[in-house]
Amino acid sequence: MNNVVPQILSKPPCSSGLFHVHFEDTPSIILKRNDNSIFCCIYWGLKGLFRKDIPETKKFGRYLCDTVSDLMNNKGFFTSDELPAYGISKKDVKTIFDCTGADPASDLVVILAYNITVAKATKKLIDKLLLGIHCHFQQKTDNSFFLKKSHNNRVNKSKFIKEMNIL
Repeated sequence: MNNVVPQILSKPPCSSGLFHVHFEDTPSIILKRNDNSIFCCIYWGLKGLFRKDIPETKKFGRYLCDTVSDLMNNKGFFTSDELPAYGISKKDVKTIFDCTGADPASDLVVILAYNITVAKATKKLIDKLLLGIHCHFQQKTDNSFFLKKSHNNRVNKSKFIKEMNIL
């Protein structure tokens, strides 16, 4: 099971621009705190990269989200792989896929509950990190970095960035 992330990132990640999605009525506190709206983007063909039921993708997702959160000084992001969750209903998930045109069978949608300026900067960082990780996997056969346990399950961002040769 420890080749799931490299398999998903075997092709260079390709993303859409940002979509603004507004919800008329949502139970989600996250969405309500952001005026019932989010910005999101599609990563074509990357569905499964942040699944919580596979240890490797769960750990990878935690690393990436913690890195983004630390570098952007925000709360990171969440993805369609994790939904419904966080108070976001199945109806909200359908709205996200309908508004973006993403394919629920193959695409990953990254959700950013910030204003447009923070959403753009966060998306830019995610794009850079995913491309850097893709390049890392193309150059190395040892992908065990994502399987190592840290003492507090938080990413050591400088080690992560150095290991991935990113930024």
